[in-house]
Amino acid sequence: MKKEEYLKAKKAIEEELEAKKKQLAREFAYSNNPVKIDDIITDHYKTIRVLKFLWGYDFGSQMPCMFYRGVRLTKKGEPVKREADDSRISQTDIREINGKPYKYELK
Repeated sequence: MKKEEYLKAKKAIEEELEAKKKQLAREFAYSNNPVKIDDIITDHYKTIRVLKFLWGYDFGSQMPCMFYRGVRLTKKGEPVKREADDSRISQTDIREINGKPYKYELK
């Protein structure tokens, strides 16, 4: 085996490992997802109606979690007139789901 063959095989193994780690993290995040599309969730200062799920790592966390994008709502439950750029809520920041208290805990 030559140096180039070794490096190529090593790179292929590392890429496969990274893909498997990413798939595992995605499965973990989705399996711990308490929110459904069209749910109304609130964090410490805003409320949104969920339109889309994303997964990733929250700042400072080593465990994957969900992120939710949606339409920002007023206190009356109506869409805001001027949509803010930040209509995303992290699973770790959720305080309420459909008006019921929620506390982030891993299973």
